[in-house]
Amino acid sequence: QITMAALHAGIWGGATDLALSSDIRFGTRRCVMAVPAARLGLHYHLGGMRRLVTRLGLGPAKRLLLGGQTLGAEEMSRIGFLDELVADEPALRELTAQRSQEVAALAPLALRGMKRHLNRIAADTLVLGELLADQQRCLQSSDLLEGLRAWAEKRPPCFEGS
Repeated sequence: QITMAALHAGIWGGATDLALSSDIRFGTRRCVMAVPAARLGLHYHLGGMRRLVTRLGLGPAKRLLLGGQTLGAEEMSRIGFLDELVADEPALRELTAQRSQEVAALAPLALRGMKRHLNRIAADTLVLGELLADQQRCLQSSDLLEGLRAWAEKRPPCFEGS
């Protein structure tokens, strides 16, 4: 499954980690985020630190964890925490519905493999043989045939995930 987070206000502590575990994040200009672990005397957990570093980079992770900074929506977008930024909640609902429909129309077999290997690349745990096997599975799939037919016929594809 491709996961999306629609964020409209404050994202604090563990909620930042939950949002980062989503594949795609949308937010409004009302968004702010902070990880106040050091303000509380708490050492943040390994999984959360790893997600902050691999998804946002070492600099932003240090600003959040070591600097205790609170970031606004524009900065969240600039560092890649938000993939798309909209003005308000109605626009957020519209964008989320639109992007959900777009993703639902894509080939599930290809999405499943690419998500797995993108995450492995980010974690530096890629297994080349598994990536090549997933690529081959797609090359031999009925989804590829349907996608090529739909492209040639200038119509939307109807994927089955096989």
